[in-house]
Amino acid sequence: MDIGDLAESIKERLGVDREVVDDEEEASIRSSKVVRGDLCDARELRDRLVDEYCGCDLEEVFGCSLVENGYGEFFHKEEVVDSCLCCPSCSVEDVLCDLKLVYGIGVSRERELKEEGYESIRELIDHDRWGGRARETLEKFDSGGLDSGLDVISRWKSSSDPLFLKYSGFYDVGDFGILDIETMGLGAQPVILIGLGLPMDGCIEFHQFLLKDFDQELAALKSFYDKIRDRKAVLTFNGKSFDVPFLERRFSFYGEDWSLDQSHFDLYHFSKRAFGDELPNYKLNTIEREVLGIERDIDVPSSMVPEFYKTYREEDNPGPLIPILRHNKQDILTLNSLLSELKEELVDE
Repeated sequence: MDIGDLAESIKERLGVDREVVDDEEEASIRSSKVVRGDLCDARELRDRLVDEYCGCDLEEVFGCSLVENGYGEFFHKEEVVDSCLCCPSCSVEDVLCDLKLVYGIGVSRERELKEEGYESIRELIDHDRWGGRARETLEKFDSGGLDSGLDVISRWKSSSDPLFLKYSGFYDVGDFGILDIETMGLGAQPVILIGLGLPMDGCIEFHQFLLKDFDQELAALKSFYDKIRDRKAVLTFNGKSFDVPFLERRFSFYGEDWSLDQSHFDLYHFSKRAFGDELPNYKLNTIEREVLGIERDIDVPSSMVPEFYKTYREEDNPGPLIPILRHNKQDILTLNSLLSELKEELVDE
């Protein structure tokens, strides 16, 4: 049966009551609240996939290859997706018109200076009082490199400020990596899947690094690092709080000193600012459905990823991995679409 047909048949089930259960009742579910109907649907999907793909080979089903890199073996899938990353257009002057980037200048002072005719930091360099600090700030943007300018903004702006998003326009499309991970839970649990989108002109080169088993984690981590290290910026959703710290801990677990050196644009913070009280929550799938109009045909709640992966290991059956892999891929494609939406909401308004 086709994956889409299988998903549709499950969605057409007789409706079930949605009863909320606590995670104490379902210890394998890594969230504070779970909807019982969704839980039943997900487990029915898992069981159907186990039946459908019994005896099948993961490499054949998923179109991936088993890779060995000196640290172990992992599954790798690479494909090219027709999708364009749409970054905001930005110039240095767009940023320098915010006088509050100069140390000591607040909202009231900026208003006074603009009433006096100082429209940008560049025009402020000969000011008797603020000229010295304006020159220091200007130097960081003119000759300090992209990271230096971003550091200035980080010092004075919140992580949801539109100026951050606008600054992403300084980077070329090929500078970005779009990152999303799936794990066996919180804390010291392994990462089981790393999804990485590498935007190019007119398309995204999409990579997934899937653990063959837990003891092969470092192999996948190393291969992921090799792909992302030449990129200058990273796009995530809540990655500053979850994905990146999680990966850093996993590298550290194996004695590897790795940290994200790239500029980091976390769309979670921009989404909260852009959509305000319009949404019931700021989960990616909620934004996907309510803002972008995307409905997934087959999915597994993130909280149930560990259970699906555990079934794959116990049954040696690739079926339960399919919704995990599709979930991860869709997250990355959604981030690509979300950047364009946030550009319209926060930068082009």
